[in-house]
Amino acid sequence: MSTWIVVSDGSRARFFMARGAEGEWVKFEELEHPPSRVKRLELVTDAAGKGPDKRAFDMSSDPKQVEETRFAHQIAQTLDTAHAQDAFQRLMIVAPPRFMGMLRAALSPRVQKAIYATLDKDYTRLDQRELQERVPLPQER
Repeated sequence: MSTWIVVSDGSRARFFMARGAEGEWVKFEELEHPPSRVKRLELVTDAAGKGPDKRAFDMSSDPKQVEETRFAHQIAQTLDTAHAQDAFQRLMIVAPPRFMGMLRAALSPRVQKAIYATLDKDYTRLDQRELQERVPLPQER
């Protein structure tokens, strides 16, 4: 049974596959979304637009959150495509709570069914060795 582990935040995602009896993690893909790292003020301007509307940006929608949501959908699409090709049967997701919610909302029902464990932590800056030490894979159900 193939197990994937996704370690992500709003701007970076690393994909690992658990291999062998010891569950050694092998990184096989990394996605980055630089717009999620940009400061809010750099994403918007308060000046009126040049188009026919000529209105300033509506600050009720957080541009950083919009970018993180786009990235969650990108990750979800990657997982959906891979799951449709039987690349994995079990999925573990490690992400900070806010992004975990965005990602779960973006996942298809069939990928959601493949989730067997989640961890609400921001471990994106940990190297692979530290990740494996801090995130033990749960035993098969």
